[in-house]
Amino acid sequence: MARVKDMYYEAHVQVLVTYYADVKLERLPPADAKKMLHYPETDVAKDIYMQFPAEWCKTYMDCWEAIVDAWRTPESYEERRSRSERAKMRQGPAHHQGSRSLGQYCDAWSRYHDGQVINLYEGYALSNKGKASDPNNVFSSADGPEAYTNPNSL
Repeated sequence: MARVKDMYYEAHVQVLVTYYADVKLERLPPADAKKMLHYPETDVAKDIYMQFPAEWCKTYMDCWEAIVDAWRTPESYEERRSRSERAKMRQGPAHHQGSRSLGQYCDAWSRYHDGQVINLYEGYALSNKGKASDPNNVFSSADGPEAYTNPNSL
């Protein structure tokens, strides 16, 4: 489900970046685009979103319109601001997989742990517990959920 959320989020940011590049002929860094999404005053109008649908949604413009409408509610703007504020308060990383995908983290963990194989569930838990290279970073259901919950990811 996280990948689907990432698709929506990245599409949201990409509309602004593309609009600025193609129409305004200006470079808009993604970090600036993300900040613009926090307020209706700095966001682009609905008709602009409709001109730049995500590639994966171009043949379903009614769905794209529903997504755009959901992005532009007062609650959505408030939620984005709230998430941004929570992110600023975090100390340290939310997980220890770096830029690796979860599957790559599992592969790295396996290399550091004598070829032991872990599934994605265990890999997700371990990526919140510690680095793949840490010899003490092993999965045990006896550890309890607090061992696998990184307070920086909440």
